Amino acid sequence: MLLICKLQTLDLSQVEINDQGIDILVPALKKCDHLHFLSLENDSITSKGLQKLTALLVSPKSNFKGLYIAGNSIDDEVVTAFTSALVNNHKLETLNIRNYNNPYLIPLLMKGGRHSRNYFVTHIMCQLDLSIKSHP
Repeated sequence: MLLICKLQTLDLSQVEINDQGIDILVPALKKCDHLHFLSLENDSITSKGLQKLTALLVSPKSNFKGLYIAGNSIDDEVVTAFTSALVNNHKLETLNIRNYNNPYLIPLLMKGGRHSRNYFVTHIMCQLDLSIKSHP
């Protein structure tokens, strides 16, 4: 039996999801072509788990407009992985990594999608809540 996922928004913030939960969640979410917003803020996800989330952004089927991961273990490796994922993702508008504090990698992250399209930052809250919108 073929199941079709029409889920558009999933908020799993503050439910203590960890890396093992991400291992289960990512393959399931790859099947949700209609998912636009995923919030995993203030959970217990480490750098290793967050890097696995980039698989959701590099998929050609990805329709993500917003990904909220603030309050987890965001480090330089995570930001570098998301930078690479954004190179071919033309739909993501918001990536919330609030409280990540490396001023050298933030410009690199914002530049990530510029290899294939023009992007501009529409606002930065608390210095590091990035909203990226494609610019025609």
